[in-house]
Amino acid sequence: MTFQRNSHDGEQAAQPQSASAGAPRVAVAASAPSFTIARLEYRPAAEAWPGGTEALARWLRANPDVVGDLLGARLTEVDERPGPDACVFEDTAGHRVLVVVEMGESTEATFGGLMTRLSATRAQAAVWICGSARPDHMAAVSWLNRSVDARFYIARLRAAHIGGGSPAPHLDLTVRPPRASDTRPNRPSGTPDRGRRAEDWREISLGEPDA
Repeated sequence: MTFQRNSHDGEQAAQPQSASAGAPRVAVAASAPSFTIARLEYRPAAEAWPGGTEALARWLRANPDVVGDLLGARLTEVDERPGPDACVFEDTAGHRVLVVVEMGESTEATFGGLMTRLSATRAQAAVWICGSARPDHMAAVSWLNRSVDARFYIARLRAAHIGGGSPAPHLDLTVRPPRASDTRPNRPSGTPDRGRRAEDWREISLGEPDA
């Protein structure tokens, strides 16, 4: 069975006609929608926001859901300013979360400042956002998660953009606290092992994301 349009009404639906009638075959093609697909690109945060950490920390304060999605919690801003590069949030249970931002590679100065401000803000958790985390800092944070009551996270910060659009912060979690499933065989099921040394940090480090 082939289809042929009436010569006097080209806009009408095609009418079926037997192939044996010798009518010319007419190809009926559906029009495809026209659209463009762009590629998501990444670049170092320090290049995207040369103004430093203050503007990014201010943006995070106005968008607590960004950190909340990272931690799997609903957060609201606390009216407290522990520094131009930091902010404090609170979850639904009233637990405070300190966030410290560093645009480039993690440094000893920021690590020390994070620990000091964790106590000053009475936070139960700390999120260290940086362009890249040094292995020794990842080890130290992982050891703290096994040894103290506070919870520590490290997130890698990159700038993501599509085409010529404005860059957006993109966070990848690289270190997290242990969960109940992070146990050793000789420990009761569901009990986190908090007595590990720094050399065991890879067990709870999520690793550096692919570039």
